[in-house]
Amino acid sequence: MDQWTEYELYLFGNTMSILSNDDLIFLGKAFAERDEFYLVLPQHKKAAQLTFINIILTLIERKQLYYTKYFLNKLESMINYQDIFTVIFLTFLKDTLAYLKGESDDVMPMRDCIEMVEKLGNSTMAKLLETHLETFLDLYKKDWEFP
Repeated sequence: MDQWTEYELYLFGNTMSILSNDDLIFLGKAFAERDEFYLVLPQHKKAAQLTFINIILTLIERKQLYYTKYFLNKLESMINYQDIFTVIFLTFLKDTLAYLKGESDDVMPMRDCIEMVEKLGNSTMAKLLETHLETFLDLYKKDWEFP
């Protein structure tokens, strides 16, 4: 796609779950490379941040950790001090990926992040993060178990 308007972003976001890994990565990279024109629009920027978060979550669920760094870097490059939701989610994703890749053996940073979100009064987001964490721990635990 040459341009990623709200319509294309909506279509991509709603078809991520049925795309193959290769298609998700290809379209995600195409989006990342061609989206800058619209980032001056606050609503589009917010949608773009959510799209990157969802790409990263989907890649983790599909055990495609290698590609997450590219999308994490793209997400990180577009946030500022006003994007607290994205900053919190980015911190959670980085800590989770470090754990899943074996770079850390401690789940407390993720749990601390969830607790901080709860203390800030956003129980919905805290539950969302907790659900993702438990899903990832269960999903990857199977890979670590020995016969």
